[in-house]
Amino acid sequence: MLENMLHSQGDSGYCGKAEDEEELAQNILRFIKMRNSEKNKIGNNARKFYENYFEEQLFMGKLEKTLLMALGRKESDKISVV
Repeated sequence: MLENMLHSQGDSGYCGKAEDEEELAQNILRFIKMRNSEKNKIGNNARKFYENYFEEQLFMGKLEKTLLMALGRKESDKISVV
């Protein structure tokens, strides 16, 4: 799923299988061999990806909405934290 999200955002980095050190090494070598302009492009795209999917407030809002739905509540029924 993350790999599909990365590709849908434009070149935001490389993905590899968990615990696959060979693939990780290949991805590192690919990155090292890139021109700086390509590295900057990936870095900018990765930042945009982070802001769209993982920024704290955005993430917490999505989490709260999901939890409310799971509990059968409306979005207007905010969860109180004590």
